[in-house]
Amino acid sequence: MLRAPAQRMISWALYCTKTEHPCGFFNTKTKRKFDLYCIREGGLTNCTSDVQQLRHAGVSPPTAFYTARDVALATRFLRLPAVALADRFLPPRLEILLDDNYAVRMLCGGAVHEQEAAIGLAELRCAQRSLANHYSFVGILEEQAETVCQLTHSLGLRPGPYAPTPRAVHRYQIPKDFELAHARKYIMDNELYEDALNRFSDQRKQYPECVPSSESAPASSRL
Repeated sequence: MLRAPAQRMISWALYCTKTEHPCGFFNTKTKRKFDLYCIREGGLTNCTSDVQQLRHAGVSPPTAFYTARDVALATRFLRLPAVALADRFLPPRLEILLDDNYAVRMLCGGAVHEQEAAIGLAELRCAQRSLANHYSFVGILEEQAETVCQLTHSLGLRPGPYAPTPRAVHRYQIPKDFELAHARKYIMDNELYEDALNRFSDQRKQYPECVPSSESAPASSRL
């Protein structure tokens, strides 16, 4: 199931700044809130300071969050571990690398998942082939209720009283400074998301009973 890329990124940023999840700034001794993860160590950049200064300058919280992660990637977490850590959290550098077109990295897989170089057209084509050839069903988070209905019918099942009621998916306003600063992180994901929307539209023809009465096509948004 895919979500509109910018919406996914903003949702993640807001989640990370409000919970105890380390979100890339993992400290093995403490699991404090985001504002305390990037403590000063020697001459390394203080990520908390970066976020605070950006916020004081009028930068939106999601923009400040991902900008601070960029700083951390360049100054603190300089390499991936030689062996994947058997931990509940990703290594900090990989966690932040995945900000760059996460869906493309996940669907292409292999070495692309942990690729240091920015995601480009070759990786996008790999992810598009994977979506087309290896997935018999595609869900859209923004169309969660219809996705559940389609999947239920595709499996030959009938929705029963046990079936959970999908919750409405919140749509965030995308700050202009976020687009200007971080659009490169989801530009390839946008293309992949459009492919997923097209697949979802084709599935609608198979399961017309799942289409909400007020709609005739999924809400497509590149942002």
